[in-house]
Formats: sequence, C-alpha cells, structure tokens
Amino acid sequence: MKVVLPGGTGQVGTVLDRAMTAAGHEVVVLTRRPEREREIGWDGRTPGPWAEAIITVPELSWTRFEAASDVVQVGQRVSGEFLQFDTWNLEARMSLRATRPDPFQTFADRTAVGQELRGRITKLVPFGVFVQVADGIEGLVHLRELTPEPVEYPSDAVQSGDEITVVVAAIDREQRRLTLSRRQGPPAHR
Repeated sequence: MKVVLPGGTGQVGTVLDRAMTAAGHEVVVLTRRPEREREIGWDGRTPGPWAEAIITVPELSWTRFEAASDVVQVGQRVSGEFLQFDTWNLEARMSLRATRPDPFQTFADRTAVGQELRGRITKLVPFGVFVQVADGIEGLVHLRELTPEPVEYPSDAVQSGDEITVVVAAIDREQRRLTLSRRQGPPAHR
C-alpha cells in the first residue's frame, strides 16, 4: 500500500487482515513497516512509517460488493490515498477508491436528464426498485414511477432480474444518486 502523507512522505505495505472497529465497522488492516523508518528518513513530525493503516469498507471501492475480500486479499499489495491520521490510535486512514475515477461522475458526464436507458432490476425494496443501467451504476425507480397505474408492491409489476427501459429523471452528482422513471418512458416499454 502506498501511503501519501503530508509533506510527500510515502510508504508501501501489504494487506494484513480484516478486522472490526469498536463501532462495529469492518476495516482492512495494513502492515506495519518499522524497517521503513530509517529508509525514508522519518522526521518525527508527520505520522511515522511504523503506524498501522486501515481502510474502511466504504473506502475500498466505488462499486457495491458483498465482502472486503471481493476487493482485496490478505497478502495483496495495494496503493491508497491518505485521508487522515488518528493520533490517539496511531492509525493512518486510507482510501483505495480515491485513487480511481468515480464511475458515477463519468456516467453523469455522458448522461442527460430525459435520456432513455435499458437496465436490469437488481433489488426490490418497499418504496421501489433499483436498476443497474451501467457497470457499477444503479438508480432508483420510485414505486410511483414504476407503472402508470398505482401498485402496492414493486413485485406487483416487476421481478428482480427483469430487463426494463427507464428514463433518467434526475442526477445528483454530490449525493451520487440517480433517479429513474418508467412512467416517463415510451408506452411500449412500460
């Protein structure tokens, strides 16, 4: 793991293990490298190379995954971006996803409100359905936007895995949210 600390100091390490924080959050723990202290000329003012680094699960990837092992493996060398240093626990907080372009922003750059897209329903929830419209990009079709006639449950109209045509109703870049509609689409695709 390459740690980019303030002042240009860096270090390389390896995924050591997965663990749970006291707050119950899963994190990826990275190796300690005490031998690097002399090698990089640690100045004592910035977080030292002896510090353990952790990556919280949300910082592993922009896309959804089931377990940390879907993204990184124990023993794998990874590069990350420094987020902050916890002086109390002597831990560097890192991000893997910050080193990669955000696929949502790329999608938003080439997609317009009102544009028609094909997608696969990935999840039914009480208030609507999530539709994957591009690799790693899912949007919500609210229950009221699912069919021209009101339905009580999403399963009254569609099933998980169904391919449907949707229209982009809103793109919120800051919150990384994509709002979709089926009602606004052509009648043949509803």
